[in-house]
Amino acid sequence: MSMIRVLKMIEKDLDAIFNTFYSQMLSNKDFAIFFKDQQHIETLIAKQKQYFMNSLTMTEPQVKMLRATYISKRNGRNRVTS
Repeated sequence: MSMIRVLKMIEKDLDAIFNTFYSQMLSNKDFAIFFKDQQHIETLIAKQKQYFMNSLTMTEPQVKMLRATYISKRNGRNRVTS
């Protein structure tokens, strides 16, 4: 079975998983304050779903570069060093 078919099969499950996660987050007042509105949550879900699906087809060097980019941005740096 091709990876594209597998991704299409799990896509609906991902929607349910992410919706359940955010429902749990919103049910807790300490976490709910981090989300502006439903549109904000829908945007987050779409991004997370896409990142997850992309990660399933990434090579190890691509994953390492993505991780380095994330760490660099988190640390306030504008460029990635190898």
